[in-house]
Amino acid sequence: MEIKYINTFEDIEFLIKYIQYKMGFSKYKYIVCSISVISGIYYSIKLQNLIYFFTNTVIMTFIVFFWLKKTENKDINRISKKIAIKNCNKDRYFLSEKKLILDNRKIYIYCNNDKYEMKIDKFIKVNLLNEYILIFSTKSFGYKKKLIIPRNIFKNEEEINKFIEKITI
Repeated sequence: MEIKYINTFEDIEFLIKYIQYKMGFSKYKYIVCSISVISGIYYSIKLQNLIYFFTNTVIMTFIVFFWLKKTENKDINRISKKIAIKNCNKDRYFLSEKKLILDNRKIYIYCNNDKYEMKIDKFIKVNLLNEYILIFSTKSFGYKKKLIIPRNIFKNEEEINKFIEKITI
């Protein structure tokens, strides 16, 4: 099976945002709050002051947690846009036409006279979203092994299902 498509800047930005959420970008707020709790416990023991523990550890941790939770989407949008701009400016791969060929349990990606290969195995994940089909390897770190395919390149749902069948084990 062979398909051709071109990603837009918005596709790349969505892919990066999706990966940031999936890879645990939002967990930074838990790390910051954990540091606040640990430092509060340490200093309350060192100063032997229970009021310090209550004010610093409990109240400040809640304030920081809710502030980080409230600004999380804005931060992820800003960071994703910045990474997408950087990647698209640095490498023609992201906004160029790609040709995918599914053959012998492998996905061959042809783009700009380069050939990339993804082995279809237990590490390949396929996610169907409203506008996209996301294909990525959980053991690969580069964005070139993470594919975002617009669903509108297929004629109908039957073609999408055939494509997904060939990828999934």
